[in-house]
Amino acid sequence: MPNEEQRQNRKKLLVLKSTILTLYAVFVALIAVGQTMANNAVSFAGLMAFTAAAALTTYYMVLTQP
Repeated sequence: MPNEEQRQNRKKLLVLKSTILTLYAVFVALIAVGQTMANNAVSFAGLMAFTAAAALTTYYMVLTQP
């Protein structure tokens, strides 16, 4: 049973890492589009994506600390 638990935990961490990377990519894309179009709302959405990614990164670091 511990092996199954470890597999589930690894899977959850992999999903969390993928989500973090996706949010950082969305952040970069939204900031680039927002700056190009001089659209403050799009830039703000990019900053919100960054905030979410930073929060999830902190959560991931807490979960994986020894």
